[in-house]
Amino acid sequence: MDTIKLSIRLSQDVFDMLNTLEQKENDDNKRKNIPETCKTDIIKKALREYYARHIDQSTENAYMAMVTSTLDNLLSPYMKSMMEIMQKISSKTDKTNDSVQLESLMNRMCFSILFRASNMPEDETKIRKILLKHTKFDEILVEIARNSTEYNSIDEVNDKE
Repeated sequence: MDTIKLSIRLSQDVFDMLNTLEQKENDDNKRKNIPETCKTDIIKKALREYYARHIDQSTENAYMAMVTSTLDNLLSPYMKSMMEIMQKISSKTDKTNDSVQLESLMNRMCFSILFRASNMPEDETKIRKILLKHTKFDEILVEIARNSTEYNSIDEVNDKE
């Protein structure tokens, strides 16, 4: 193949980029035991890629297929792992939501029973005064609730004693 000598002018920042690419390629080539790359090789490669993306449609399709395939190979394990984690989180969230709804319903039912059984006053201000009063019972109830992971964990509390 005939070669043509071409002289070009580059701004300093583009020339620095070319030097950086050459250095990186040569560092990689040393690790892989491949011959060194020169600036001409980098420019040829860049021109071929640019040509493939902008001029030659069949090459562009092949190039895009290669890029897509590479990205799929790189990202698919991470995507699979992420999906598995999201399914686990979703499953745990569903279980937690069910537990919270059940506990909320049970609390309302228990409060209703206690309210009627203890002949609590029906006056709104008296009820508020009773409920807003802070007692030792409240502290114990909050402590047990914070240490419990699911509703009615009486067995856990008895095991600790």
